[in-house]
Amino acid sequence: MVLVSFSLQVLLFFSAIFRKRCRSRVLSVLLWLAYLSADSVAVYLLGRLTLLVGDAPGHQLVLFWAPFLLLHLGGQETITAFSMEDCALWKRHLLNLAVQVSLAIYVVGKQWRGDKQLVAPTVLMFITGTTKYAERIWALWRAQSTTLAARNHQQDALVRDNWALFFSDTYRYQKMLTSIISDKKERNFKRVMEVANTGSLLSMDFFMDLTHPKYIPHYDDEQPRNISFYYKDNELWRQHGSSDELVHMVYKLADIHLSMIYDRLYTKFRGGLMGVLCRLCTFALTCIALALFLVSRLAFDHKGIISSYSKADVTISYILLAGAITLEILAGLLWLMSSYSSWNFLRALLPRAEDALLYRQIVGHVHPESRVEWSGQLQQFNMIDMGIQETTRGRLERMMRCVDIIIDGGCSTEPAVKVSAEVKKLLVDKILAQLISDTDPESELDLTRFHGQWAQRWVEKRVQDHDFSESNPAHRALVKSKIQDSSFLTSACLWHLVTDICLDQGYTSVDEATARTCRELSNYVMHLIVNYEGLGTVDERQIFVLTASRMVEFFVDGPKDTRNRPGFFQKVGTTTSRRFFSSDSYPYLPYSLAPLVSSELREMEAAGRWELIATVWVEMLCYIAMNCGACSLHA
Repeated sequence: MVLVSFSLQVLLFFSAIFRKRCRSRVLSVLLWLAYLSADSVAVYLLGRLTLLVGDAPGHQLVLFWAPFLLLHLGGQETITAFSMEDCALWKRHLLNLAVQVSLAIYVVGKQWRGDKQLVAPTVLMFITGTTKYAERIWALWRAQSTTLAARNHQQDALVRDNWALFFSDTYRYQKMLTSIISDKKERNFKRVMEVANTGSLLSMDFFMDLTHPKYIPHYDDEQPRNISFYYKDNELWRQHGSSDELVHMVYKLADIHLSMIYDRLYTKFRGGLMGVLCRLCTFALTCIALALFLVSRLAFDHKGIISSYSKADVTISYILLAGAITLEILAGLLWLMSSYSSWNFLRALLPRAEDALLYRQIVGHVHPESRVEWSGQLQQFNMIDMGIQETTRGRLERMMRCVDIIIDGGCSTEPAVKVSAEVKKLLVDKILAQLISDTDPESELDLTRFHGQWAQRWVEKRVQDHDFSESNPAHRALVKSKIQDSSFLTSACLWHLVTDICLDQGYTSVDEATARTCRELSNYVMHLIVNYEGLGTVDERQIFVLTASRMVEFFVDGPKDTRNRPGFFQKVGTTTSRRFFSSDSYPYLPYSLAPLVSSELREMEAAGRWELIATVWVEMLCYIAMNCGACSLHA
């Protein structure tokens, strides 16, 4: 059982390494099971050790294992919490600390009446285990203190007392961003790291729904307000869009911010100087304990006395000691290679040693600029594929789904796709276009509700630039889609169908990249709506998926050879029955509007059509980002 406990710690350590960049369901399940089992096994073993004291002749060495169970309860540096809800349990872990340390003290106290040579290593490992367990609770408390639930009662004081500090940090962050852009040094990774470190707390506030109300602070006349002012009169950007350097900088900043937030919420790596000292202390004490234990064994051999301990117990003790030291070393190396807090620590430790070999190795090799800190994938969910999949299920599968035995019935048949360079550039261009638009600055990024404002601005600008009338196809498409008056979920469902219909009707090779990007964003937005909270309750989203699925099934119902995408598109364009499907708890799903909107878009040139569709999806994605809520972060 002790070896099982140690094996669970090894599994947690290595599987958590890949968690940040991998979305494997198998890995998540294994990690979840190991996370829940590790504490239970260690607690059970501590209880057993209190009962077996003095009852196992020749096996008194098991008393030496009690501190290692505290060490295991302290967890690994790579994972302190499996989800955000676990951070809220820090008080429970604090109570467990008091109970389990008391049990360990009782077991260790028995060692005083046993082998005196084991007293010193046992006490050292007890200190190490208690320190690691306390560090875990501190990490959970630190992560919980940043969440919305914990800081809600502090919000008024935060706004009142830290308002000036917030302005100061924001101004400094925007000034550094503008400096990088204006100096044409976007590829300078060291400067990007400095900017990311400055804005890490601001990004944490955004992640935790603690963003402050909109404001327009006072800036010096010589300093532009934000990055968008640098591009406002940039004719090169207006013709060719964002440069590769700008896109790279934007996503690298987001990449580093996400890594810092992940470390703060789920690991011990954001402990700063205190975390480094704890790591050095526990490593040194464990090494000393191993040396003392080895000396005690050699003393027996030197005196020619046969040890009364079982060889298996001695072997297990060596495994626990060597394993603890190995995991400490690996954790230290992993902290250097995967956590950006190590960069900040070394930079503070060596402020004037930027040309030192160690500093260059850390920045250039340990933290390579090309490393991606997340999966780099867009999950895909296609409602048409789901409806077709439902109609092809057999009777037994339908019965199983009715009793919730089939749990993957809502998943799309399409796998996740890599985030392409086209997707990255499109998002940056569309957001910058809104920032530099000649509109009221107070409403330029109003995402409190979705009303298709970005698409309407795009159409208005197109009318002004090309002297079109308001009866142009783009304007008619927006009017017929009722994008201003419909709810967000209704508009998302409609434009999801419109995108698929336009893709089915074909596109030129010139517009292939934009069309593919629109499809990926469309499927990704639907995936977010179906799987994440913040856009309605769980019941509302389930009703939405079920209702939409039934509507798709209606349009593909028929002979099996017609239950496919071409059959769906053919029928959805000709049917006149069941124009709307209503539910008492959910808005209308206007399937009949999709062919009308698509026909208007078909009258536009291909480039304009896909630009309009892309604008709609980027605004929807930004709306979800602002309204999904911190409760969705655990996924």
